[in-house]
Amino acid sequence: MKKIFVVCAFLASFAASAAEISFTYFGNDLGRQVYYSCDYVEDQATYYLNLLGANHIDVMCTGGIQNWSWMPIHLKANFELPLITGNGVETLELQGDTWNPNCGINTTIINEALKTMNHIRLIKKSDSCPFQDSNYFYQLQVQR
Repeated sequence: MKKIFVVCAFLASFAASAAEISFTYFGNDLGRQVYYSCDYVEDQATYYLNLLGANHIDVMCTGGIQNWSWMPIHLKANFELPLITGNGVETLELQGDTWNPNCGINTTIINEALKTMNHIRLIKKSDSCPFQDSNYFYQLQVQR
């Protein structure tokens, strides 16, 4: 019986763990309100979560630009954290510039995701977003 318990505990330690991010974004560009479509925000969240190693991502957004109304975005994403199988470490850089705008929503997604991911260490970041098209930069060490 003891052997079965040890084997089950060992196998459970390799199971992926569930995680979630959830936030409401009130876009503000130096006193000017900024709104996004939910399609865009869902796509950005899925993109960044995939890039950071999340699996089985389910993203839902409400609010935003829809039917002639503009509301703050509420995003909820459920996903599984990656299974770390080795000691490999990779450096990952995420950045935005005037060709990849929407600094505020993108840095919010990244920062919320990083709170849940223990396999990532933040090395350096610059994520001040006074304008929608401000630059942002993250340098991360990702354990694989």
